[in-house]
Amino acid sequence: GALAPVPAQQREPLNRGDDCLSPADLREAVAEKRVVPPIAAIRAARQIIPRAEIQRASLCRHEAGLVYLLTALRRDGQFMHVMVDAQSGQVSGQW
Repeated sequence: GALAPVPAQQREPLNRGDDCLSPADLREAVAEKRVVPPIAAIRAARQIIPRAEIQRASLCRHEAGLVYLLTALRRDGQFMHVMVDAQSGQVSGQW
């Protein structure tokens, strides 16, 4: 039996409705060299928010291509959201 889709309100309110890949799809994209590995995105984010603790990294479809959306916890307790281009591994902004 196929699993029923999870109603939208039960999903975590992440990424403003962007379409994010499952962990299996993420691994496949990395294996096929379509995207940089998550650790590269995390390293890029750490350059702009040193000492922040990366809580989550999701690979999501965004506008033209794939991006990593990272949630980081700063030392002062503030959350920051960093977007990293999944092909170049460069920080492309915040979300």
